[in-house]
Formats: sequence, C-alpha cells, structure tokens
Amino acid sequence: MMPITHAALSGLDACFENVLELTAEADRFLHEPESAEAIREEFATCGFVKVPAILPAEAHTALMAALWPILSPIAEQVTLLHVPRPEHALSDGARFWRVDPYCFRHPVIREKMSDLLGKLGLVEFGSLLAEKLTPLIRYVAGPLTFRRVYFYLYKEGDYISVHDDHHVGQRVDVQFPLTLGACAGIRVLSDGFLKMHYDSAGAMNILGPCVWHDVPPLTRGVAGIEPQRFNIGFRFTPDDASTEAER
Repeated sequence: MMPITHAALSGLDACFENVLELTAEADRFLHEPESAEAIREEFATCGFVKVPAILPAEAHTALMAALWPILSPIAEQVTLLHVPRPEHALSDGARFWRVDPYCFRHPVIREKMSDLLGKLGLVEFGSLLAEKLTPLIRYVAGPLTFRRVYFYLYKEGDYISVHDDHHVGQRVDVQFPLTLGACAGIRVLSDGFLKMHYDSAGAMNILGPCVWHDVPPLTRGVAGIEPQRFNIGFRFTPDDASTEAER
C-alpha cells in the first residue's frame, strides 16, 4: 500500500472543501424545490435521471485526480465471468474495481478499510456531501436515508453488462462518475432501448431500484493515454427499509 503523506492529506482537504461548495444550480434546487420538478418527473418515468452542474466541475475533476492514485492500489477487483448457456444465451459479466468496506466479507479487512477511509477523510466528506444533497434527493426520489459512500474505478476494458440490481433491494444510488481519456457513461433502459448518458464533470446521476442498465467497456479515446473512469457513489435506502437492504 502506498504511503499517505501529510501533503497528500492536506491536498485532499482542499479538494473536499471545493467540492462541498456545490454550484449555484445546486443551491437553486435546494432552496427552490419546485425548480427540480422536471427532474422528479423524469426519474418517476424511467427510474433514472442525470442532473448537470451539481458539483463545481474543476473541483470534481481535481478530486478524481487526487483520489485515483490513493484508492486504485487498495481497490478490490470485482469480476463476474460470462458463462454460455445451453439455450444459446450468455450469463451476465463484469470487471471493475471497488473500494467499499461494506462489501468485504472478512470483518478484519472490513474494519481496516473503514478505518483507512476514515483517516483519509472520505467518510466525513461523504456524509457532509450527502447531508447537503439529501433534500434534493428526497424531493426527486422520495423519503430516503443515506447509508454510506463507496467508490468504483474502471480501467481500460472494464465494464458491467446489463443488469437490474434486483438482489440489492430498494436501494437508490446517487453517483458522480467522471472519465478521463475517453468518452464513457452509463446506459439505461428507456422505451425499449439502452439510452446512453455520458459522464460529465459535476453531473449527478440518480439511479433507482431494479432499473436495467449497464456500463459499456471503457476504451481509449486518445492514442497512448490509458482511460480512467472514477465513480463516487452514495447509497440511499427507503426510510422504512431494513439495514439488510443496504447491500
């Protein structure tokens, strides 16, 4: 594991502060909920909505640049192998990297990872940002409670095939994905097609429960530059849901 210097932590603190300032557009939604009515209607229609300009774009990009070299060495690779089936079908498949203490089965590893994220300030940062945005999230997606922050990292060739996350229950994921060195994003089922929603700095995705979606393979957009996709995620669950639904 790479050493975490005082200078690196100081740089992170500045990144956190800049992101937490939010944007004028985010402030407008938070102070005038009715201005987000179109966002709420879109989410109600297909279970997904992308909201531009919630975080300051430069601050979002700077945070990704600061966190990637710290989190990538400790990220857990998640793989799901495709398996051909007799009925001429192919099972789901995925390959990406994850930093989420909740997903570690071994309690000692889970505790160590939680402690590390706490010392990096990521737990506090996640809680502060979630607290600021919760009124908007609740207006769009209903009565929800923030549970935890997590991080997904995608390297060249990584992807997640089409799935609906039915196994994690009624969760709502609020995500801030950003890609460097490529054009990438998430595809969401809408009117019979998988509609592409490209990543953009500062934009917020709200993904509801049991919505069919995928993350297409991350490919190079510029010769000689390895692409990187970094997703800061916030897990919310319905206020009346049990803690078992947090997965």
